Amino acid sequence: EIIAAAAADNVKSVTLGFRPEDLHASDAGFDLNVNLVEMLGADSFVYGDVTDANGKAQQVTVRVDAQATPARGSIIRLAPRAENAFAFNAATGQRYYG
Repeated sequence: EIIAAAAADNVKSVTLGFRPEDLHASDAGFDLNVNLVEMLGADSFVYGDVTDANGKAQQVTVRVDAQATPARGSIIRLAPRAENAFAFNAATGQRYYG
């Protein structure tokens, strides 16, 4: 539905937004290069870089269970939960709703 709304506006590029807790491991996702891991008891925050469609590194933060904390320097594959993702027109910032 979000894609259809953006296509109806002839949008060429969208920005995807999500919260750190709304990412999960997925073969269909994107690769995150792990730069830093902050252990906070039951959870850990993982900070890393994702390469966008223009080849530019974008910083991403993901919250994971402390039992599944990846090592610094590793690459993990993630995807946002679709029901909790946000899409914005990259040029105007307009939000698209599903």
